Amino acid sequence: MTRAPTARLRIVFFSDWRAQPLALISTILRSLSAAEPVDVVLYGGDDVGRFGRPMMDDAWDALGLLRLEPVGDAGECESTDLVPLQVPPDGWTRRVASGPTVQRELSARYVPPPFRNGFSELADLTKQGLAGVIGNDCQPTDRWVLDAEGCRNLHLTPWAVQGWGILGIEGAPFLPVGPRVGIVLHEDADIARQLAWARSELSVIPAQRLIVVSHAPPAGVLDEGIRYGLGHLGSPALAAFVKRRQPALVLCGHVHSQGGRVERVGRTLVVNAASEDDWGQEAHVALIELDPDQTPIVTWIDWRQYSLTGLPGIGRSKAAALEAAGLDSQAAVYAASDDALLEAGISGNGIARIRLGQLADELDQPVRDAPWLVAQPRSWPMISRPHWVAGSPG
Repeated sequence: MTRAPTARLRIVFFSDWRAQPLALISTILRSLSAAEPVDVVLYGGDDVGRFGRPMMDDAWDALGLLRLEPVGDAGECESTDLVPLQVPPDGWTRRVASGPTVQRELSARYVPPPFRNGFSELADLTKQGLAGVIGNDCQPTDRWVLDAEGCRNLHLTPWAVQGWGILGIEGAPFLPVGPRVGIVLHEDADIARQLAWARSELSVIPAQRLIVVSHAPPAGVLDEGIRYGLGHLGSPALAAFVKRRQPALVLCGHVHSQGGRVERVGRTLVVNAASEDDWGQEAHVALIELDPDQTPIVTWIDWRQYSLTGLPGIGRSKAAALEAAGLDSQAAVYAASDDALLEAGISGNGIARIRLGQLADELDQPVRDAPWLVAQPRSWPMISRPHWVAGSPG
């Protein structure tokens, strides 16, 4: 591989798109691309099936790669070529073939015909396409969603683009302690081997030009979860890789309470874009601008400008009622009369909440002049404690 000159790279990164409308990310991307072309879209995993599931199950079933095996002890996993996955409470354990070598062999066995899905539509809005990984809550079948036209599975195929190297880590680490939630879970030793293999595939690209797309964060960095009790959910192997290699970026998700945050580790910028997983809650989308030898610029997109559910008191049903009445944007709702909102099914109290939101937006007018940008990118907090504890997730 010949090293290409490094060029500026404009990235849109999002992850864990569980409850957000699929059209929302498309609308945001169209707006960003209209202002200045986006080079690549990167996706950090989970809910990949939402972007193209219907044809995936048959493809995987034909290979017979996912199977359920009865075990005497629910925690018993003896195979060395299969990674143990989360054990359902019914006493069966899921296992799936893993590792770059195994996956390359599987890819050779099944080459899907050209097909398009939701990710393809997003790829069409960029110069170079879309790439990503599946998350721990995905089905293994969802890997094939990333084989669609214009897309790439970074766990399987590292990517050299415009002088930058992008590699991926799917799923989450199967940690010795703490919650082990999900389907696609990998031993941390396997994650270390995956990183070493991916680095070798991009060996001509300097480490400072590397971008790691990992569903799980590095251990000790934007990885402290609260849903299943306080605990660190990141990968020690990825943390060690960051400490040793100092890539330009680590783009992750997985830990929803850490979404929308950025933290610096040495020369590496870690960006967690996990979105909230309840309808109407935060959608985290980052616009990242990379220039050679300059600090990356991360801007969080103000998603509320693109979704009616960003209005105070507007959920799915009220948003649908407003759209049916022809009020399909926040601007249209703000411009509508109170009578028109009443006719659309919004109560007097609901109208009052909308008007309060409108007033707040008007007081924040400088931000709304560029509705696809947050006025000030979130600052990067200084590191006040060591993140690298040998053999420990934090």
